[in-house]
Amino acid sequence: MTEGREDQIELLVRRGRAAHLADSVYRGIVPVGVAVLAASVLLTSQVQTTALRIWILVAAADLGRMVLANRVGRRVVATGAVALLLRGGVGTMLGWFTLVYVGIAVKLHRVLHRAVVSSASGKHENHVLAGQLQEFLNDRDPLTGLLNRRGFLARLEELPAEATASQRLAVVVGNIQQLAAVNALYGELVGDQLLMAFAARLSAAMGSSCTLARLSGDEFAVASLVGADEGSDVVRRPLQRTVADQFSIDGHRLQVELLVADQLGEVHRANELIVEATAGVRQARSRLRPTLHHAIDPIARRRELAEQLRRAIEVGDVHPWFQPIVDAQTRRLVGWEALARWVHPDGVIPPERFLPLATMTGLSGMLTDTVLDHALSFVARLRREAPGAATTMHVNMAPSDLRRERMVSIVANSLAGHDVDPESLVVELTEQSILELDVATAATMHALTALGVHIAIDDFGTGFSSLGHLLELPTRHLKIDRRFVSGLPEQRAASTLVQGVIGMARGMDLTTVAEGVETEPQAQMLQQLGCTQLQGYLIAPALPEFEAIALARRLSGARASGAGGFDER
Repeated sequence: MTEGREDQIELLVRRGRAAHLADSVYRGIVPVGVAVLAASVLLTSQVQTTALRIWILVAAADLGRMVLANRVGRRVVATGAVALLLRGGVGTMLGWFTLVYVGIAVKLHRVLHRAVVSSASGKHENHVLAGQLQEFLNDRDPLTGLLNRRGFLARLEELPAEATASQRLAVVVGNIQQLAAVNALYGELVGDQLLMAFAARLSAAMGSSCTLARLSGDEFAVASLVGADEGSDVVRRPLQRTVADQFSIDGHRLQVELLVADQLGEVHRANELIVEATAGVRQARSRLRPTLHHAIDPIARRRELAEQLRRAIEVGDVHPWFQPIVDAQTRRLVGWEALARWVHPDGVIPPERFLPLATMTGLSGMLTDTVLDHALSFVARLRREAPGAATTMHVNMAPSDLRRERMVSIVANSLAGHDVDPESLVVELTEQSILELDVATAATMHALTALGVHIAIDDFGTGFSSLGHLLELPTRHLKIDRRFVSGLPEQRAASTLVQGVIGMARGMDLTTVAEGVETEPQAQMLQQLGCTQLQGYLIAPALPEFEAIALARRLSGARASGAGGFDER
C-alpha cells in the first residue's frame, strides 16, 4: 500500500472518530432543546397556534433529522420561531433560547453530515478507502498492531527491489517462552497485555529499516537488510535486549525469556529464511518442553508459589547451599558446588520443585544472579575464615543465562566485587542444554573463558549427541551423570560407559567429576578407573553456608582417611 493511500486511510479513520464524537454531542443537544421548548409551552395558558403545535410534534419526533431531511421541516421551524417571537414575558425568553439551541443542533449536524459522507472525491472514494482500510487491517495483528504473517511475507517480497547488490537479508524469529505460563498463572488478559508491551518495546528498539511481525501467539519475527560485512547479530541483539528488563503488567512483575533463531542469506530467499528460522525456534522449544512442565503443582498453587518465589529471591530466602567436591585419589577437598535452596515457611523446598517453576515464570535469570553472588561471597569468606581451604566454586547456568547480553559483565562485576580470581569459578551447563547453544551463546562461553572462568558439562553421559561440541566449546570439566555412577560397581554396562568417558576426557586433558557417589565401593571403582574428582553423599550433602565454613576449617590441610569421608587428623 502506497504512503499516499495510507495517509488517506488514516484521514478517514480520524473523520470517523470525529463524527462519532460530535454525533454523540448532538444526540445530547436535541433532547435538551425539546425539553426547553416544552417548558415554554407549559408556562403559557393560551392556545398555541397550529404552527407551534406542529413544531412541538416535529421536535419530539427527532427534530434534528427532520430538519436536515427536507425543506418543509425547516419552514415549520421558522414558523414556530416567529410565533414565539410574537409572544411576551417568559415565553419570549424561552422561545429565543430554544431557537438558538436548535440552531446549534442544526449547524452541528450539517457539519457531521459533511465529515462522514464527504471527501475530496466524494462518496465513491470513501468506499474505495474503506476497502483499502480493510485490506490494510488484514495484514495486521489486531492485538499488537504489528504485521501478521501475511503482511510480513508480502513486505519481504518487496525487499529485492529495494536491496543493493551487496546487501543480504537477516531474519530473526523469537519465541516468548513464558507466555503459556503467564496465561495459566495470571489469565489471558495479562498475557495479552504482555504481548502488547513486548510489541511496543520491540518497535522502539528496532530501527525503522526493520520489518516487524507477530507470526503466531508467542512468536515474533524481525527482518532487515544488512551490509555485506554485517551478520544477523545486528538484528538479534536488539531483539534480545527487549526482554532484559521486567514487564510490569496489572500489578505483576514479569520476567520473560526469548528463544531465538536467526538466518542470514540472499534477499530473494526470504521465504526459505523464515521457514528455517521458525523451524529452528520450534525444534529448540520442543526440546525444552519436558523440562518446563514436569513436577509442577496445579495452577492455583503454582500461581501462589510463583509469587512467593519472586519475593523469596528478592529478600534472600533463596540462596545456595554448598556441596564439597574432593580429589578421587586423596579425598582432599578441592572445590564446591553451589546448589540453590528455598527456605520456605513450610520447610526447605528442593530445587527439582522450584527450578522448573522459575524457568516457566522467567525468574531463572534473577535466580542465577542471586546464586552466583552468594557463591562468590562464600568464596571470599572462605579465604578469610578458612585459609588454605579449596575455593573452586561450581555454579549452574542455563542456556537462557548465556543468551543474556549482559551475562559476561554480570559475572565479571561479581568476581571483581568479591575480589575472587576468575580461575576459581566453574560454570556448569547440562549436556542437554549444550544442544540448544547457538552462535551467540557459544560466543558468551568463549568470552567467559577469556576472563579465566572454566566451563563444565554437567550430567555427561545422558546423550552422546553433544560429543561434537567438546571440540568446539572451551570445556574444561566433565561431570559424569549420577545414573551411571549408581550402577557401579555391579553393572558391567555402567562400568564400561564410565570407563569410556573417563578415558576420553583424559585424552582431551579434561577433569572428570563423578556425581552422586554414595558408597565406598563406588568411590573405589571410580578411583581405579582414573576419575579425577568425587561428589556425593558419601563425602557430604549440600550444607548451609555456616556448616560449609565449619567443614572447610576442619578440613584445611586434612589427609585422606582412605575409607569414606575425610580424615580430620
